[in-house]
Amino acid sequence: PGYDKWSEQRHNAIYYNYSLIESNNGINATQTWHGDSYYEDYFPDLVTNRTLAMIEEFTSQEGTRRPFLAVNAWPTAHGPFTPAPWAEHYHDGAKAPRTPNYNASYEHNQQKHWIIRQQSPIDDLRASLTDKIFEKRLESLYSVDSHIEQIVNLLEEKGELENTYIIYTSDNGFQLGQHRLWADKRHMYENDIRVPFIITGPGIPKNVTTDRPVLNVDIAPSIYELVTGETQPPENMDGSSIIPYLLSLQGEIEGKGPAEDPYHREDFLISYYGEGMEPCGLKVKECPSTPTSNFRYIDSFNNTYHCVRSLTASGYQHGSYNFCKDGVCAAPTATRDSIYCRFEDSEDFVEYYDHSQDPWQLNNRADELTQEERDYFEFRLTQLRSCKGASCRAG
Repeated sequence: PGYDKWSEQRHNAIYYNYSLIESNNGINATQTWHGDSYYEDYFPDLVTNRTLAMIEEFTSQEGTRRPFLAVNAWPTAHGPFTPAPWAEHYHDGAKAPRTPNYNASYEHNQQKHWIIRQQSPIDDLRASLTDKIFEKRLESLYSVDSHIEQIVNLLEEKGELENTYIIYTSDNGFQLGQHRLWADKRHMYENDIRVPFIITGPGIPKNVTTDRPVLNVDIAPSIYELVTGETQPPENMDGSSIIPYLLSLQGEIEGKGPAEDPYHREDFLISYYGEGMEPCGLKVKECPSTPTSNFRYIDSFNNTYHCVRSLTASGYQHGSYNFCKDGVCAAPTATRDSIYCRFEDSEDFVEYYDHSQDPWQLNNRADELTQEERDYFEFRLTQLRSCKGASCRAG
């Protein structure tokens, strides 16, 4: 609802051989089959071509030019990670980064929740598969680079680039061997939950990186402010606009004082509901034999968790953390870069990582938390899971 034109696949993240459902008026839709021709069917190209045509339409009619919003949801770099033919072999032999938590030790994994404790070490076969996935993900992203360039060039040609905001982000991160997860995205760790977020447009300083937290729920309120000029988003939006902060960054760069940030955020909620099947709760119909030396399953019912991700970065601190007990909060005591997660499982399992000391999340420090700290995180979990609209917004 609300879109003049839209296109979507009948199924998710397919590069060739798919059904496409489209509407040219936002109401009536048609369905067409696309095959295996790169020039006619490669879905990332199709997405971009539709957008380029829309930009031409909205910017080429003298006297009738209108503001527009285009949402490009490329499947890239989702599996099956299919690159454009011209990008194949660009990264032959590329290897996934061997981070300190790649193929983590038994000692480290046994500190984690059930499904991680079961993971078998990454053998040569799984290592080669992970490297191949990494290679294909890199190659598939070349088409997205090309598409962004085409969109920017057309906006510049039409004289609209300086009037346009462009937001680039993703829906999830990805595991490439971290904590023995050879290819996945469903967990509470930094590889899974961090995504790129890049924005450019009128009034936003160029080539600036900020450590201010931004969430996907902030995108809609930010677009709402750009379109309407209203700083207060509708009540059905949980996030807050980042536009006041971004537009005041230049003053901070020039030494005129801190950037305006009416909706600063020091923590936020991470939640996931694990997928599984009966009888054993894993995402497979047949249960593995017990014990097993080849456990590679990536999800289960008991991989359901809710987390408080705390992030008060230097230069962005607006106070710190009030530890609460029985609804009574103490004075601020310390800044944090941490994550506290409680699992909905038979163990009521908790994981806690202090990233200032353990950026690779190898050592679960939940047992070292004081009772006051535990009370605080549980208090915040209750607040964050129950908030709606304005009650979810910091500031």
